[in-house]
Amino acid sequence: MARPIHKKLSQTVAERANVKWLENKLLKEFKREVKETVKYLERKGIHEYLYADAQAQRAKWFGTRSGKPRTKEEQERWTEKAMKDITPDRDWLEEQTEDWDDEVQASKRIEPILHQGNLRAGNTGGTMALVALGIIGPDDAGNALGKAGKVVGGTLGNQHFNLTNSRLLQELKRRGTKITGVVTKNTLARFRKILVDQYYYNGGDPRKVAKAIYGMFPATKFQGLRARADNIARTETATAQSIVEHETYKENLVEKHTWVATGDGLTRPSHVECAGQEPIPIDERFINGLLYPHDPAGPPREVCRCRCAEGIEKPLTQFCKVEGGDGEACTIPWTGGPPRKKPKNLDKRVKEAYAKPMSEGGLGLTEMMKMSEKEFAKLQKFLNAGKTKEAVNFVGKYSSRNGKTISKMSDRQYKRAMKSVKKCKGL
Repeated sequence: MARPIHKKLSQTVAERANVKWLENKLLKEFKREVKETVKYLERKGIHEYLYADAQAQRAKWFGTRSGKPRTKEEQERWTEKAMKDITPDRDWLEEQTEDWDDEVQASKRIEPILHQGNLRAGNTGGTMALVALGIIGPDDAGNALGKAGKVVGGTLGNQHFNLTNSRLLQELKRRGTKITGVVTKNTLARFRKILVDQYYYNGGDPRKVAKAIYGMFPATKFQGLRARADNIARTETATAQSIVEHETYKENLVEKHTWVATGDGLTRPSHVECAGQEPIPIDERFINGLLYPHDPAGPPREVCRCRCAEGIEKPLTQFCKVEGGDGEACTIPWTGGPPRKKPKNLDKRVKEAYAKPMSEGGLGLTEMMKMSEKEFAKLQKFLNAGKTKEAVNFVGKYSSRNGKTISKMSDRQYKRAMKSVKKCKGL
């Protein structure tokens, strides 16, 4: 069985740089939105209407012109009942702020930021997968990943990951557009909530409300918009990176993968269970329903700020710069371009003309399929030792007559036939 190769759980310099880049871009945009929203509210006269409506309702409740409690007893009356009695004009507020996104241009500015961030993270994910597969060296990846995720040099020389695959690019773009809509919708909801809370429940005036809106951007990292930008950056960077990383494994013929968890006290219990699973087929989902860590199809409780990684069983395939250039059974690695051409179903090929028995002029694959694993291993030894005659005679035992076709095959042709049979037999 192939040796499992696990990705390091600690972030690389490039991964941290991607998160920081996206976080800073989002923070800058959120700060701009706050300023533009304050101007927008003043321009549309929303402050004046909400302030007047809130003061009228609060004055009626407290019996004072200021709409504020006069004594401690009155303050105690400001209970849940009062919260129910005061009815903010939410319908009017929603109607007046329907054009907020168009006026402030939130989506128009956030979407390209997320698209660029996803592309950076995708190239990083693909490169890290090539490192795990041994196609490029970790030093080469670490030195060059900061430059748009492209790697020059490495184990095979001149191999680098550059995501140009149209399907994956579209998937990352759709992801960015979807998150843009969610972020914009939540931002508007936060602004509306501040207006309602400050005017109706806290008795604020336009100056205080504007200050509260600016307060959405505190200096402390784990508060307000700063924490929000950090959460979005970490989750989206990890998701885009994992999408491309998983696809890179598949395109480079990885058959089984594992779940690698951090294993500390912060790890989700469901992720600990996934890490306890034996290697499973690359297209099979783990017990928590995710295809791989950070799977965008998973629920937020399984994805947000996850620190897990995808591990693999390294394929037996040998990679090289030119097909067949470093040996007869090597493959050019997939590095982000168009998908590989899918070969015909090998089991079907065995049953069809390609696998006719030697007695019918075929390549002898039918005979090989009848062998036990032990016999097949013996045939491999003949071929690896260059003993073509012995290999022909060995296969000939399974034919009605000694095969003339197979004896005319070159070693290279025979090894390719062997490779096909090996895949069919699942060895």
